[in-house]
Amino acid sequence: MRRVTAMAAVGAVAVVAAVVLGVGGGADPLAPTDGTSAVVPASASASATPTTTLPERAALPMLVLYDTSGAWSTVGQTDAILSANLLGHFGPVTRLPIGEYTAGMAASFGGVLYVGTTFDEPIPTVFLDDVVGGSTPIVWAGLNIWQLGDRLTAGGYGFTPGLLDAPRWSRCATRAPSSTAPHPATRTRS
Repeated sequence: MRRVTAMAAVGAVAVVAAVVLGVGGGADPLAPTDGTSAVVPASASASATPTTTLPERAALPMLVLYDTSGAWSTVGQTDAILSANLLGHFGPVTRLPIGEYTAGMAASFGGVLYVGTTFDEPIPTVFLDDVVGGSTPIVWAGLNIWQLGDRLTAGGYGFTPGLLDAPRWSRCATRAPSSTAPHPATRTRS
């Protein structure tokens, strides 16, 4: 169930990113898609507000960061591949393990998606600083947002992480996957 929810969230993120960042073309999003033109009623005068077309924008590169440590490292890599495939419809995408992030890297991209799949993954301090202090839109999907901690409180964001993040997934951090207790994202329905 978490896998479906996480991927639905990533899908919603991609749609929001496409709309907010304006990537993916310059056509009027309200124009008919069947090749016909919009019908204007005969009573409409020349003073009616004309429809506008969005300006053509270059596709902005996106950065997908993922977890690579612990027993769930393959889940992080898989989620990053799936997210990059989805975001790739809107422009170029770079996948990178979170541990390889360097200070200011987010500024080189139109947006950043962090996919947290390993509880208590060591997040580089420079990434946490860029999340709070940078101007690049960053979407945090999954675990470890609690590591932002005091940065969010001190920044006046009114957000206290931890209530949903730590207690629910702490069990995953203390046990390795097995055939009787697989990672929640890899369970199959019976």
